[in-house]
Amino acid sequence: QTYEAYLRKKFSSANIFFEGFMDAEDFYQRIHVLVAPSLVQEALGRVIFEAYSHGIPVIASLRGGMPEIIEHNKTGILFTCPFQSVLGKLLECRIGDRARKFIHPTQ
Repeated sequence: QTYEAYLRKKFSSANIFFEGFMDAEDFYQRIHVLVAPSLVQEALGRVIFEAYSHGIPVIASLRGGMPEIIEHNKTGILFTCPFQSVLGKLLECRIGDRARKFIHPTQ
């Protein structure tokens, strides 16, 4: 069983899409919020800069260099790990809409 097949089986939902490989420009046009739940102490989350350059709000774990890139509740949302319950609550509260206002305050 491939990893994708495992994920499709475990997370079957009308709100989850498995798109496969796509160009970065196409990807950022299709998402509303970027979630970066890093499990390791990454030095730099390049994907965060890419999301910002496309006007996409970011929700990221409070690990590694991400807190240096994201100003909590201003340029994005940071959450602590273990993150399963915290991230679920953030997404349930439509935090993406709130985070988007930090990046596009006139909307």
